[in-house]
Amino acid sequence: MDGIKLQAYQKKQEAMQTRQAFQLRKESREMRAELDKLKEQNQAAVNRIQRDFDKEAFQEQAQVEAKLNEIRQKNEKLIKNEEKRYERMREETILTHKEQLEELKVSQDKEIENQKEKHQEYIENARSRFEAEKMKLES
Repeated sequence: MDGIKLQAYQKKQEAMQTRQAFQLRKESREMRAELDKLKEQNQAAVNRIQRDFDKEAFQEQAQVEAKLNEIRQKNEKLIKNEEKRYERMREETILTHKEQLEELKVSQDKEIENQKEKHQEYIENARSRFEAEKMKLES
């Protein structure tokens, strides 16, 4: 009986090893399925996070561009105002310069007229003295 018991024992052992191998394969498949499921969930989470990040980045980009456009418009207005102010100042400076030149010309004309009058007066005085001296000598 020992041989029969040994064969029965060996069959039980083989059956148990087969069952264990089957159980290991089953658990391996379950683990693989669970791992694949987790992998898919993680990939879905990564994709969702990536979409959210891309959406947020796009929104921020749009906000930054809007602010940049606002600043550019403000600067363009400021530049136009400064150009107008500069043009007014330039025109005022040109006008002031012309007025000063006109005043200088009038002043110089008056000075020339005064010099002519003094010269004429001097000539007349010299002529009168000459005439007086001439009369003295003739008499």
